[in-house]
Amino acid sequence: RDMAYAVLEGVVFSLYHIYSCMGMPRADVMRVSGGASANRTLNEMKAELFGVPVLVSEETDTSALGAWMTAAVGMGWFSGFGEATERNCGIKEVIKPGGRYQEILRRRFTVYKDLYPATRRQCERLRRI
Repeated sequence: RDMAYAVLEGVVFSLYHIYSCMGMPRADVMRVSGGASANRTLNEMKAELFGVPVLVSEETDTSALGAWMTAAVGMGWFSGFGEATERNCGIKEVIKPGGRYQEILRRRFTVYKDLYPATRRQCERLRRI
């Protein structure tokens, strides 16, 4: 159980780290779909760390739907991906941030950010193997 949680935490920390490095404006919500969207713990962790509601899609098999929406937007059937998403992706659940783990996850993330610089030489050695 601890190992499974550690994997989920690592996934969420990686996503948050990448997002924060991109310098994009803060999103109002996060939409999740696909197989991993069925994992409630993962979605709760995303809501807590990103600090936004996580909208869980009704559809879990979204590859074909995404391809279709891309084509439909390209053909002008929708004004953009926002409209295509709103009109074609139902929401099964909304997970709101502000739970009891938000502060803990944020504090642990600060440690996570320091791990790579502290272990950079070892990571380079592993890569060369």
